[in-house]
Order: sequence, then C-alpha cells, then structure tokens
Amino acid sequence: MDRYQISGISGIDTRKLARSIRDKGSRRCLITAADTPRESGLEKIRSAHIANDAVPRVSCGKIWQAAATDHQFHVVAYDCGMKLNIVRSLNARGCDVTIVPWNTPAEHIEELRPDVVFLSNGPGDPTDVPPVIDTIHQLRGKYPMFGICLGHQLLALAYGAETYKLKFGHRGGNHPVKDLRTGRIEITSQNHSYAVNAGSLQDTPLKCTHINLLDNMVCTPSSRQRNNLHFTHENPSCIPYGAGCYAASRRSWTSIGVRTPRPRWRRRKL
Repeated sequence: MDRYQISGISGIDTRKLARSIRDKGSRRCLITAADTPRESGLEKIRSAHIANDAVPRVSCGKIWQAAATDHQFHVVAYDCGMKLNIVRSLNARGCDVTIVPWNTPAEHIEELRPDVVFLSNGPGDPTDVPPVIDTIHQLRGKYPMFGICLGHQLLALAYGAETYKLKFGHRGGNHPVKDLRTGRIEITSQNHSYAVNAGSLQDTPLKCTHINLLDNMVCTPSSRQRNNLHFTHENPSCIPYGAGCYAASRRSWTSIGVRTPRPRWRRRKL
C-alpha cells in the first residue's frame, strides 16, 4: 500500500457493513488515517460538497458524427456521458449518428433534421440538468425520442413524472426484467442510482412497460439490452425507447432495431 500510495481498509466486519448498507441504504463515507478523531471525520463527511455538474463534465465539447455503412436513418444523440458502444450499435443498425453536447438548443437539433432523437446514459441526478428537460419539452411531438438510463429519466421528467434516489443502486449483470405486455423475462445489466416513480406516471401520457422483478421498480436496463423501453407515449409520434429503437409516425412503426442474436453454446469435451 505504501509503495504504490493506494488507500486500503482492514480489520472491519464486512458482514456488518453489508447489513448496515442493506438496512439504511447508501451513505457518504470517509477513508482516513486510523488516528483521525471520530468527530473530525464526521465533520469532514458532513461538510463535503456533492457536485451537481457531472453531466457537463463528461459530455462532448463539440458536435461529431459517426456514419453507418448502410445508411437508413439519422439519429441525433444528446451526449450526457454516452458510451461509445451505443454509437457503434446504432451504426450497425443502419443509423448515421450525430452526437451533440448536452446543452445543444432545440433549434440546432431541428436544423440537423433527424429521424430520431436519442438521450444517452450519464452520471448524477437527472434533476441536475434542467436545460435538457426544457429541450425535450420543445422537441417532443416533433420527433420520435428514446433514452437509456439517465436519458429515460429525463424523458420521464419532461412529461411530468418524478424521479428519486434509490436506497442503494442497481448494480450487476443479472437483473431480471419483465415485459408487462408479453410476460417475457430478460436478464439485464444495470448500473444506476436513480429511478422513475411509478406512481407519478398516472397523470402523464406515459405508462410503464417493464419492471425489475427484484423490487418492482420501473426498469432501467443498460445499453447492452435490446428492450430498453420503459415508457410508451400514447402519441406514437414521440416515443421513448431503448437500444432496439423504433422510428414512429402517427400511422405506422418502422423498426430500426435488430434483435441481438443469441449466442450459440457449444458443448466442449473435457
């Protein structure tokens, strides 16, 4: 530890720590020297500032583009901390992608003439980026819209729903998610600390279509999953969807998502 200047923890009851987090939820913590007075350490925790500018710090600084080899659609993607593999996945499905900074105004988006508007995943509290919510207000009804993780939470806020911080976030690659329309269950990868309040959807034009079976939470699958649809807008001209995205008109749906082929498992002799 001293050699590489890495902080470490030893001599603690990890089971007790796990029970504490389970019962009381995620909390601030401090790693400090063993001889630090208790009250001094607690004061440092209480006075620590939690940044609310996470999205501006991770978003791209300028517009850039990623072209597909077989162009079919043009997706404008708001970068709130987007993973590059999302762009690759859209390219593989025939989508030219124009990536724009998080605070790009709605007027500029209209000049780009997209077929679909996408809101990416990203860090932090979705209520920390009201400019994005305002932009969604201006664009909704004009283009199909879909979002992943933070993006879907921003869409929910823009339509009048509410979000909240989870007692402890969803982490891991084995979360069962149920499609309420078909009853089908898929295992998803999740990594998020905030969620949409299901009760707040009642007075909005949105409805929940997928839930996490571990806690019945309105679901937020990761970008690797095909069915990232959490809300279906009653007006099909503006529908938040996920990785297998759909471009919609008032008359019909045009799928620009392709099912990810299932892996072929081969039995190997030992």
